[in-house]
Amino acid sequence: MKKFLCMLMFAAAAMASNPDLMSQWRLDETWGKKAYDSVNFYNLDLKGTVTEGSRTDGKFGGGLQFDGQTNYLAIGSGTITNFGGMRDRTVSMWVKFDALNKTQYIYNNFSSMYKSCLVMVNDTIIMQFFTSYGVPSSASSISATPGFVTGQWYHLAYVIRDTVDGLCTMELYVDSSVLLSKTGLQRDISGYISWASFAANGASIGGQNFFSGAMDDIRIYRKGLSAAEVADVYNEQVASVDVADSDMISHLGFEETKGLLAQSSDGLNHGILRKGFSAASLPSVDGVYGKALQFDGTSMGGVMSDTKSYGTIQDKTISMWFAPTRKNATEFLWSMRPGSFTGETFKY
Repeated sequence: MKKFLCMLMFAAAAMASNPDLMSQWRLDETWGKKAYDSVNFYNLDLKGTVTEGSRTDGKFGGGLQFDGQTNYLAIGSGTITNFGGMRDRTVSMWVKFDALNKTQYIYNNFSSMYKSCLVMVNDTIIMQFFTSYGVPSSASSISATPGFVTGQWYHLAYVIRDTVDGLCTMELYVDSSVLLSKTGLQRDISGYISWASFAANGASIGGQNFFSGAMDDIRIYRKGLSAAEVADVYNEQVASVDVADSDMISHLGFEETKGLLAQSSDGLNHGILRKGFSAASLPSVDGVYGKALQFDGTSMGGVMSDTKSYGTIQDKTISMWFAPTRKNATEFLWSMRPGSFTGETFKY
C-alpha cells in the first residue's frame, strides 16, 4: 500500500496571515482526541465518545461531526490566560446543523465573572453576555430566527467590540451579514478566559445541551472584527490538503509561530525543529496555504521526524511546496535514513 508524507515549507506567499488571528483549529485531524491550534499551542480536547464517524468532510478539507449526545470540544481551565477576557474579540466558525428541534450550544465560555455564549433553541439562535453566573438579564440576551436548514454550511462570527464609552457592543454575523446586535454592554475586564467549549454547554460540568452537526475552521481573533473583515473571513477560500486520505501518514503544515514542534494533523507523526531555531519566535512567513517556515540556508538544522512508524522507504510519496531563494547551491530538501541503512535523498 502506498503511503505519503506531505510538507508545506518555505513556500511562496499566496494567502495573507492576519496578525490579529490568535488561534485557529482547522479540525483536519484524522484520528485521536485533540484538535491542534495552528497558530498557538491552545489545543482543544475532544470530549465524550469519539468514533471513526467523528471525523467527517468539513467546509474545507476535514471537519468534526458531533453526535448531539456526548462529544464536544473544550479548552481546559486556565489555558487561555493571554486572551485578555472576552472583550474586543471575535469567534469565527463554520457550522452545519443535523437537527433544529432541540436546545444546543454552539459556543460557550467563562472568565472569572463573565459568560458569553451562542445557543440554539429549536430554530432560534440566542446570543448571551452577562456579568455573573446564573440566568442572564434581558439586557444581555438577544435572539432571532435566521431560517437555518439542516445539512447546509453557515459561517458564524460572534463579535465583541469595545466602544469609546468604556462599554462594548456584541454582534452576530451569519454568512457575513449582521443578524444580531446589542450595544451598551459591560466589558469583561477579568483578563482571561478560564475555560471555553464548542458544541456543548460547559467544559467544567462535563457538558450538556450538545450540538448535533458538524463544525470546521474555528478561529479566535484578538479584536472585534469590522463588518468588512468579517466578510473577508467569510469569502476566504481556506486551502486544505485532504488529510482524511487513508494513505497519509504525516502532514506538517508549518503554521506554528513559536516552539520547536511542527505539529502533524494526524496527531502523531510530528516534526522537531533542530538547531538554529528559537522556541520564542519562529521565522514564520506567508505560504501557499496559511503560514510557512523560512530557512536561512546556513545555521538552521531542518525538521526531523520520528520515522519509526513510516515503515521502509519503499512505496512512499513525499509531497511539499518550496520556494528557493538562491541558485547554484547544493541544498537538501529531504533525506531519510531508516536504521543503519542510507535512505533516499533529494537535492537540487
